[in-house]
Amino acid sequence: MIQYVTVCKLNKALYGLKQAPRNWYLLISKFIAAKLGFKVCVSDPCLFYKRGGTGRLMMLFLFVDDFQVNFHRDDRAEWNELKALLVSRFQTKDMGPSTWILGMRITLDRAARTITLDQELYVTKALEKYGLTQCKVAVTPGVVGRESAAGGDDDAAMDALLSPSHMMRYMELTGTLMYAAVATRADIAHAAHQLASHMQAPTRRHMLAAERVLRYSFELLLLLCELSESKGLLRRGVGTYNVEARLSQCFLDLCEPGD
Repeated sequence: MIQYVTVCKLNKALYGLKQAPRNWYLLISKFIAAKLGFKVCVSDPCLFYKRGGTGRLMMLFLFVDDFQVNFHRDDRAEWNELKALLVSRFQTKDMGPSTWILGMRITLDRAARTITLDQELYVTKALEKYGLTQCKVAVTPGVVGRESAAGGDDDAAMDALLSPSHMMRYMELTGTLMYAAVATRADIAHAAHQLASHMQAPTRRHMLAAERVLRYSFELLLLLCELSESKGLLRRGVGTYNVEARLSQCFLDLCEPGD
């Protein structure tokens, strides 16, 4: 007996389908290149750039359906013309000056000519999600040697594999820390790398180590990533103590030979 199956050919991609993100990128990138005159960055295909009428660089960053744009004020008239083309084609809306991007807060100081990024809200939400809002803060992201429990559990209990539910929690927590590390929190990059290397078979010891990194992030909640015209890229902390000196000590403690 022959069974007939009906197959539908879509005229356009539907939201939620597997190929929809790719089709959307092909559509928007072709428009930005052909109609707006931007070029695609080789290292990041979501970053487009071009030289404005004044010879200065104009940059357009695409994240799904959100745009971030950077241009000199002398090129504002030219950008308004390009923006009008975007609005007419994709019905976009100008949300004004950028204050957030990918979970990072953007702070502009035109007098000092600096752009500052921080993830205070991102870290705060992570503490709430993993039940560590009332935790005791840690002064370093890791310890020399092996993490131990406050209750004095033996090594056998500490080295036991996590249950499936706790293993999922460990993976989510490690992923949260890894994003913070690659964005603004380079001070936890080494610790996040070590946690990621145990993703397949984490133990209770590894879970405590992951929670320690988050507790450390709580202490340096306002560690900033600052881009200055005169000083370049630097990281600084907000507080009553010398954060830069403390971070230097942390890196020294974590990079001892044989650790």
